[in-house]
Parts: sequence; C-alpha cells; structure tokens
Amino acid sequence: MKSISFCKMVEQNSEYYEEQVLLSTLARHSMVSFLDISAFGKSLFRGGARLPITSDRWVLQLQISGQAHVETSDGVYSVYPGDLLVIPPKFTHTYVVPEQTDMRKYFMIFRSGPLPDILLNKEIQSGGVRIRKDKTEFRPIFEAVFKEMSEGGAEAMENLSVHLYRLLYLIQNQIMHGTAAGHFQMNLREAAYDMASGMSLDSLADHFGVGKYSLIRQFKKETGQAPIRYMIALRLQHAEQLLLLSNMSITEIAAVCGYSSPSFFAAEFKKHLGMTPRQFRQQGGK
Repeated sequence: MKSISFCKMVEQNSEYYEEQVLLSTLARHSMVSFLDISAFGKSLFRGGARLPITSDRWVLQLQISGQAHVETSDGVYSVYPGDLLVIPPKFTHTYVVPEQTDMRKYFMIFRSGPLPDILLNKEIQSGGVRIRKDKTEFRPIFEAVFKEMSEGGAEAMENLSVHLYRLLYLIQNQIMHGTAAGHFQMNLREAAYDMASGMSLDSLADHFGVGKYSLIRQFKKETGQAPIRYMIALRLQHAEQLLLLSNMSITEIAAVCGYSSPSFFAAEFKKHLGMTPRQFRQQGGK
C-alpha cells in the first residue's frame, strides 16, 4: 500500500485553515478489505474560520485542541478536546471556530460497506453522533492510523482495517450503553456473530429475551424489516466477505454462515444477489 501526501492552506475573507492529508492509492471499493480508510488528515483552523463540510463517505473527526461550534440541520453544538464526531455520508455540517481560539482536529474517511453498516446503527447512519471525551482514549488509534498511512508497507492495509474496526467497536460500545435501542443493537450484534447456529423466530426471541411478537415489533422499529429477513441479509453479507477475502470452500462458508445445506445456501445467495456464490467469487463481487 502507498499513500499520497499533500498540504493545503486557504486564506479568504479573513479566514484561515490548513490541512495535511494522506490519501490511499488503493482503488475505490478495493476488495482487499471491507474496512477501507481512504484518507487521513490533520487540520488547523484559525479563530473566526467557518468551513462547510460534506463527504460522500463516513468521516470520523477527533478534536485535538481548541473549541468549535458545529452547525447542522438539527441545531448547533460545541465540541471540545477529546470529543469525537461520527459523520455519515452526505451529511452537511459547518465548523465554526470562535474568534479568540485556534482549533486542531484529526479526521479519517472510510467507505460504507457491510461491516460499518453493522457496527454503526441506523440512528448514527441518519444523523451522526457526538461522543464526549471520557475514559475511552481515541487519539492513540488515530495516531496509529497516521503512522501506518505515512510509512505504508505490505501489511499496512490489514493493520489499518484492524485499527478502524477497533475504533468503530469502541464507538459502538459508547453509544449502546443505557438505551433501549442500544440493548437491541448489542443483542443484534451478538446474534450476527453467532452465524453458525440455527436460526428461527423462536431462537431469536429467546436470544433477545422477549416474546416473538415483541421481537417482530422491535425489528420493525429498529430495522424496518422482519427478524428472519434481516438476519438472512446479515448472513449473506458475511458470506460475501468470506467469498472475497478468504480461501474457504463454498461448503465451509455455507456452514460458517449457518447453512447446513450448501445447495440451499447457493439457492438463497442467488435469490438475493442474482448470481451463485461461485460466480460472485469469480467476478470479484461485481
């Protein structure tokens, strides 16, 4: 993996900001990883700067120093050193730095995909989230990402995926504590990880600790889908990853994803994706 590094400085209308940016040279939608970091940057905004920002990918922004106000369609809130912003694709926000202070932040940009969609719940995907600084320290992970992208190397892409997964996992745990939606997402994640077990409405209801009808209502509210339909989609997303990223046989992948019959797995896969697992692997997921 190689990265392209550049700096930009902008001064206009008495406003000033500068950024050091590292861009990954991997092609978009690379099949090397389902957690691709496409860019990492360090920003300096001088007091009085005002910068509208929209990205077509996920953005994580960590406040390093100084205070800023973030304007969104839902209102205005302040961010302080140690705060983390999780910004979904195509979500417009504006950074406003008070006149009396300068502000520094780190940011990383990564693409959407099956794993981010699982790790970042529906509420975050629609409106983003601000995480206040607490015992969780995000900065070392950001600095590790910067180091990997600066130095490159044969294992850089794998290491970056590990760093990003760890960061998303920490974010998810922060958000999930103390809310009904959070408990649902935790149960959902555990059920998704237990791919090899059998799946039925009764077993899911038992896993979530509720009755079948309550489970159906929860899934409709949180995902917009029926429980079994949603879990099948998750299992097939997992199968897609294994087909592209592993050397496992299709029979092995079927078993890992909870299908005792490889032929039924192939039929289910083709029903949802329009091609057999073998064709999907041969075509690289295209």
